[in-house]
Amino acid sequence: MALGILENNFCNQIESMDPINCPFEKTILSRRGNCECADRFYIAEREGVGCEQLEASNQCRALIAVLRENARFTLKIVGSAENLPHGQEMKVQCGGLLGLQALVESEELQEQVANIHSLAEELLAEYDEFESVPYGSVVKSMAAYEHRQRRSRR
Repeated sequence: MALGILENNFCNQIESMDPINCPFEKTILSRRGNCECADRFYIAEREGVGCEQLEASNQCRALIAVLRENARFTLKIVGSAENLPHGQEMKVQCGGLLGLQALVESEELQEQVANIHSLAEELLAEYDEFESVPYGSVVKSMAAYEHRQRRSRR
């Protein structure tokens, strides 16, 4: 019960700060991606990521929606793809962004996305809209993505 109260207090504190939501917060917090628009904030012992630009956040929101939609079959998502379990969300975010970066840069998959906002801009410059991107290889990278294993305690 106390944990739920703490979580509610944390959420209320974030709302009172009024940050712009970063759709790729999990990717940034997991150190699998960076973004020039990321705005890190700290509350007690917790870390969060907002966005410095509303337009960039909206652009990323559109990108994550298309990634989720393209991941539905591969990740066996039934129903809404908006609120995914953590593991599936990590596959969509991290695997999707890494796959998109490899697609744009014509390289092998990297360990980290250099700049999420820049990647979104490059995709729009090349394909005009996120829906036009060829997602075949991106979906494969989502399916293959495995987040880091927890370190064992000594």
